[in-house]
Amino acid sequence: MTHAEAGRMLDELKSRVLLEGVRGKLPVDRETLVRAMSAVTCFGAAAGDRLKELDFNPGLSGPKGVSAVDWLLVLHEA
Repeated sequence: MTHAEAGRMLDELKSRVLLEGVRGKLPVDRETLVRAMSAVTCFGAAAGDRLKELDFNPGLSGPKGVSAVDWLLVLHEA
């Protein structure tokens, strides 16, 4: 996923308004979120056939960056 594709994906979310800050919450750091989305995808591609499963959900993004709340990485057995 390229940087531009990640940005478009965020734009297409029905709940994208939440990323802009609602009910007194600060907006997310969109640039950092886009970079994180792209980096996770690049990681998966670089792992190639070794990677069986990668789950990064949920991720939290705020004014100070992105954090993985829960993630799972499963590799194929050698």
